[in-house]
Amino acid sequence: MTLLPHRFRPPKKTDENKWEVVKFLIDNGFYYQHISEPTIIDNTKYVEYPDNLREAKEFVIKYKNQARK
Repeated sequence: MTLLPHRFRPPKKTDENKWEVVKFLIDNGFYYQHISEPTIIDNTKYVEYPDNLREAKEFVIKYKNQARK
C-alpha cells in the first residue's frame, strides 16, 4: 500500500493503461506531490501529472530533481 495525497484521483479500476502510468510514476519517486515549473517571475506554476506512459517518461526525466527519494 502506498499513501498518496488527496490530489491523487485514481483511474477507473478497468483502465489498465492509466494504472500502469500511476505505477511508473510512483516507482520513479513521484507520489502525486506538487511539482513546480520554475518561471521567470518568482511565481510558482504547478505542473499537471501525465495521463499516458510516453508523457510519463518525459515527465520523469524533466522533473527528476523533484522526485521523492
